[in-house]
Amino acid sequence: LPFSRFIFAPLVLARPGIPISPLEIRLTKDRLSLVSRVLSSTSDAYKHPEVILGLVQKLGMRDDPVASIKALAMLAETALQADDFSRAHETAERMVDTVLLLRASTPSPAPGSPVAEASEVAWLTCFQLGRHPELPDVPRKLALLARALELCPPERLTDVLTAWRSLEEEDVDAR
Repeated sequence: LPFSRFIFAPLVLARPGIPISPLEIRLTKDRLSLVSRVLSSTSDAYKHPEVILGLVQKLGMRDDPVASIKALAMLAETALQADDFSRAHETAERMVDTVLLLRASTPSPAPGSPVAEASEVAWLTCFQLGRHPELPDVPRKLALLARALELCPPERLTDVLTAWRSLEEEDVDAR
């Protein structure tokens, strides 16, 4: 993608005023931090999920489903920070769909496995988005909390259900 080269060169800085070099990219241990830097330095990068996911692949994480899930979580969070609630919800749904496909291929993932890690990232993202006070759309918030319920570990069900009840009470009071 020509846009991905454009993203790294002028937008990710090694030091103030100095763009990151290809060598610095190769030497970066946490390559997802580069994606985070792109998202934080470009106001509309979150609107281009295919470019960001392409970047994840080009950074050497082609066969790493957890990296893709984490990138989608970053995209959802960035959209939320930009008050683009519909895009945050859409990205979270895409992330959950990806996790559900991973879970289908591994019926009982072991704790610490990539599928378990991807599930953890997805449910936490949905939980945070569903509880976000600035998100005005109650049905979307409930849908996000439902996704969090679907993916969360059993010991966290109470937390999600408590948030669900609070949201329902707010909705009833508002009506």
